[in-house]
Amino acid sequence: MIKFRFLTYTNFGLFEKWYEDLAREGWQIESLPLPFVHKFKKAPAAEVKYRVIMAPNEGFYSAFSKDELDDYKNMAEGFGWKLVDKSFNNNVYKLEEGAADSLYNDAKEEKEILTKGIKGEIIAMALSLFIFLGLFFLISGSFHSSSIFYSNATLFNYPASILLLVFIFLSIGDYIVFKKRNKDVAAVKDMKFSKLSFSKTYTFLICLSLILIILGLIAQILYFGGNVEKIWILLLPLVVFFVTFFSIKKVKRLNKKTRTKKVLMFVIPILIIILLSIAGSILMGQWTNNNFVFKDAGDFKKLPMEKSFLTSSHDLYESKDRDLRIEKTKVKNEKLARVLSERIIKNAKDHPYESALVKDLTGDFPYEKTYSLAGEKSFLVLYGPTVLEVSGDIYDSEVQEQIEKLLEVERWQGINSKH
Repeated sequence: MIKFRFLTYTNFGLFEKWYEDLAREGWQIESLPLPFVHKFKKAPAAEVKYRVIMAPNEGFYSAFSKDELDDYKNMAEGFGWKLVDKSFNNNVYKLEEGAADSLYNDAKEEKEILTKGIKGEIIAMALSLFIFLGLFFLISGSFHSSSIFYSNATLFNYPASILLLVFIFLSIGDYIVFKKRNKDVAAVKDMKFSKLSFSKTYTFLICLSLILIILGLIAQILYFGGNVEKIWILLLPLVVFFVTFFSIKKVKRLNKKTRTKKVLMFVIPILIIILLSIAGSILMGQWTNNNFVFKDAGDFKKLPMEKSFLTSSHDLYESKDRDLRIEKTKVKNEKLARVLSERIIKNAKDHPYESALVKDLTGDFPYEKTYSLAGEKSFLVLYGPTVLEVSGDIYDSEVQEQIEKLLEVERWQGINSKH
């Protein structure tokens, strides 16, 4: 059986009772694959005592060796404390009959370790907040631009980023309130633990955000149709994270001074990002050479482009005989097409140097909306559920004929003479 609750420094006392209640119902805690995932095994209903304490698993710049952790585990077992599993610095123990009351020298030591851990967690959460705020603004910018018509990941990552920010804000507030509430409490056993971080709502925020991120990644991979090079490009951020994570774990186990470890931990992620970026550029070049091949499509050469769930088709057309490129996006309905056109026009108006080139030319043409965009001979055409971004002389009659073929409309005789 799997249950979801987020184990933190502010609520571990509530987990002890939760585990004991479930043991009485015939379910004993077996492992913690993640801090918010608890795996239980079926067992005879029994009175079982559990303790969750902070233990010296590892710090940020230092880590205990496997032998040291084994020694700590053996020491705990000598006091009748059998380790079930650990989540960061939270160790879950099943107490045998006659087990010692504590693994600490006294209540003061236990509280000092917890207070130090919470202080570090608040700092880590504050740093995470700055990082995720930056990511949120980047994702938000993409979500409110035309990107949502070309990227499934953006569609999923935007709500995920909002949920993660809410989760981080709640976590910081939870830690601060817990710290103040228990400031004058002498022993951990007398502390008032947080019902917020123990709640299903709190766990739901982190679980749903991760599910959305994974779904966005899967949606992107499925679009690429099994193209290995493009999938690797998409997975590069995850590769950076995991390679950096395991590299830092290796550095932490080095027999070096803390100052040296800090330098290595600063330099290594930068080197990893640079190397993987170079690898990504090479892969992208290979993908471009192998896959950016136009197919014949009547008077055009056609190249399928990236799209999202909002988009029926997205293709790039290049005229055989004229200096003409047309990016055609057909979305699910006319309302979405208007949204896409408005976002493209807004982006053009925000151009720092060429925004003056953006003009409404709808009166010159028979389409629902026609605009010149930032850039010479760059235009937008909206017709029904289709949006065209045209690079060429839109006033040329032969270009108009090509546009009308792509829009599947009857030939329009004549172009406004104002040009």
